[in-house]
Amino acid sequence: MNLRRTLVQQFKQPQGLLGSLAGWVMTHRPSNRERNRLGVLGLELFEGATVLELGFGPGLAVEMALNGGAGKVAGLDHSSLMVKQAQRRNHKAQAQGRLDLRLGEVGRLPDFGCKFDRIYSANVVMFWPDPVQVFRDLKALLQPEGRILTALMPRNPKATDLDTAAWGERIVAWYQQAGFVRVQVQTLPLQPVATVYVTAWNY
Repeated sequence: MNLRRTLVQQFKQPQGLLGSLAGWVMTHRPSNRERNRLGVLGLELFEGATVLELGFGPGLAVEMALNGGAGKVAGLDHSSLMVKQAQRRNHKAQAQGRLDLRLGEVGRLPDFGCKFDRIYSANVVMFWPDPVQVFRDLKALLQPEGRILTALMPRNPKATDLDTAAWGERIVAWYQQAGFVRVQVQTLPLQPVATVYVTAWNY
């Protein structure tokens, strides 16, 4: 396996020295920053909102949500390295008790002790073995009239806007199978390929 392929694999579950490099790339890559910036804006946070992020990586969107008015941000990631990086990035919120980042798998969601006003994920749904069940579990964690937003920018070689559209259709179908009845799709022309943002409300 060549170095590039090895590094690409690190974006799924970063670990070790190459995992640290993957975390640095996720933090500084312009497309990743813009995708998350627009995703957090799409959550339409209000002051004191409780937010859950799945697959938070180095904690970039966590930081944006905290700066955007969230009262508390919780998260789940299956990389212990990313948990540490995200906690360091958001150490002030950690000290204030506004941060609850945990190591774990989406198939076994922990008890965070509260329900959430907003749930967010970006470029991780393609790694979930059973997205419909995950979305069912997440729906149960949403406050009434809470909102879930799933963002995806295809990163496969030679990805096109058609790939983005196909992912949007998949996510809509998974939402509907999970019991969400109001779903909205927005596709934004980012670089290097369009990004789809799929939002649902817990009515």
